[in-house]
Amino acid sequence: MKTKKVSNQEKQINKRIESGEITPVRIPRLKSSTEIIKYKKENDLLQKDIAEAISVNKSEISKIFSYQLEEFSTERLFDMVEMLIKRGAGIRLENIFEEVKKKAS
Repeated sequence: MKTKKVSNQEKQINKRIESGEITPVRIPRLKSSTEIIKYKKENDLLQKDIAEAISVNKSEISKIFSYQLEEFSTERLFDMVEMLIKRGAGIRLENIFEEVKKKAS
């Protein structure tokens, strides 16, 4: 089984979530984009490959990969993740909500 390496960006986001700096409302958007980025890395794809798979343009995929998510609704990001799942990505939407559940308890 392949060991999953956590990127520096993901570590920083997780640290900000744990500290409370990132509110629970924003967590699903951040986790969705993290899952999209992981899928790209795990499958050795280019950003343009992901952009085509989830029907976004070059500018939008660049924003997703740099966590500039202001213009994306949670629903739209979930739709993108769902498109990857339909292509065989091993992403579980439940995982996206784990952090929200932790903060709520």
